[in-house]
Amino acid sequence: MSSELEYYGFRDLVNLRDKLATLEVLENAIKSNRYDRTSLQKYFGLAESHIEFIFSLFPELKTNQKPPHNKLLETYRQYKAEYRRIQAKMLQGMELWIFPKFRSLVGAVCKGMFEGRPISDIIDSLVVILVPSIENNILLLHMFSGEKCVGIFGLGSYIVKFTPEVAKEPTIFLLPIDAIIMDLNFYELALNSPKKLSIPKYSDFVREHVIRVPLAQVAESDFVLRLFAPVMRDISEYLLSYLKVIGSLPKGQTLDDVQILSAWRGAMNKILVTREKFDRILEEVKKGIPGLMGYEGILDKLDELPLVKAEFAHISSKWIAWARFVVAGYDLIESLAKLR
Repeated sequence: MSSELEYYGFRDLVNLRDKLATLEVLENAIKSNRYDRTSLQKYFGLAESHIEFIFSLFPELKTNQKPPHNKLLETYRQYKAEYRRIQAKMLQGMELWIFPKFRSLVGAVCKGMFEGRPISDIIDSLVVILVPSIENNILLLHMFSGEKCVGIFGLGSYIVKFTPEVAKEPTIFLLPIDAIIMDLNFYELALNSPKKLSIPKYSDFVREHVIRVPLAQVAESDFVLRLFAPVMRDISEYLLSYLKVIGSLPKGQTLDDVQILSAWRGAMNKILVTREKFDRILEEVKKGIPGLMGYEGILDKLDELPLVKAEFAHISSKWIAWARFVVAGYDLIESLAKLR
């Protein structure tokens, strides 16, 4: 295991999750009046280590006596509080950035193609990207062509809901991305768009064109969790789709696996890949991308981008960010999307 993951408390969080699950099983066992050692093994599938854990907390179980319900609840609360503390540590510095009106933000008009066929209507288009560190993963880029851009690097997805020309019902298309680069003016437009929250401390986090979810603060505070819930509810369909995209281990191992969404005028509204990958996916290129102008194979020529110059560092950072999020943030975002 990475020393960086150990630093954030990866192992402690996994162990606490296991203990919380064991306490939940015990509560169900007590409700069904089957809490002796044999029943815990036979009917609830607890391993010997789990049974020894709950017996250490509630010694009365050894003589088949039911522990007081308030003692069980208080024990669960204590472990839950410790879990949330380490969860917040695991997510420290991470934000989930959402551009909920991507086409509107960058002024896109092209509807793109799907499976080589025209598209009738674009209903929604979003970009969702997990940013491991605001300081290290959001960078001002000076392109060799002269423009100033901002690069947001992380684990992301381009999401578009559209209606194909030959279909009556809309469909959702998702494309994993490793970054989005955009002209500086688009970035500033998003950050200065109208605020959607009235609470001063958090008003900058939710704006018309960009939503920033501070994951550590959401993890450690029920107030912040419920503050962001209505915002997430409006795009819950897309958030749940995003979670499916990044729920599996990142496939990218080399620069040829990287995909970047570009809102840079040098390659506007396109997915940037290396020339080698472009040649390899020509059939996909011909099919098109809903809402975008397609692919362009120039990524390996863009030495302005740090992931091109430091490929290994990017891959390592991506894997660690994925591990931190899957263990500590996945369920959090899922609960936000489903909270009513």
